[in-house]
Amino acid sequence: MKLKKFLRIIEGLPVYPVIYDSDRTILSLPPIINGARSAITLQTKNVLIGCTTIDLTKEKIVLNTMVSMLSVYCKRKFEVEPVEVICSNGESCVSPDLSSFYMEVPLTKNTDWIGVSLDASQVTSLLIKMQLCEEQISSDNKSIIGVHVPPTRSDVLEACDVAKSG
Repeated sequence: MKLKKFLRIIEGLPVYPVIYDSDRTILSLPPIINGARSAITLQTKNVLIGCTTIDLTKEKIVLNTMVSMLSVYCKRKFEVEPVEVICSNGESCVSPDLSSFYMEVPLTKNTDWIGVSLDASQVTSLLIKMQLCEEQISSDNKSIIGVHVPPTRSDVLEACDVAKSG
């Protein structure tokens, strides 16, 4: 009876998500219910973090953020085991994808966009504090900042976002 009010969410759909283990025991039928077998207690040692949505980009942002933030509590901090996800169309992928991406941003773009005069070491120091920068490289007498964007910084998509991310 408790589920009745939620069944309308998947009613009439040709397919709906289900999470099950290797024995095909249903662990969750999102967004309807999670199974008792997957309930978290104080004795829980392994956690499967699931995220269900119709927008894959938003799903990746939410999942990457949750996994990254909760991984600090792992027995071996920040160790995450990926899982293979099989979609309704038969395609599969590995999730979560916690890879970072790299971009090079000219120093002048960072300082001009925010209207301050800072040298490369000052900008690099600030970007390190924001978990965005690991190095400074120079090319043709122009300072270039190497930026590694981690999966927890979904707000950084291009060079202008680096200057505005603080």
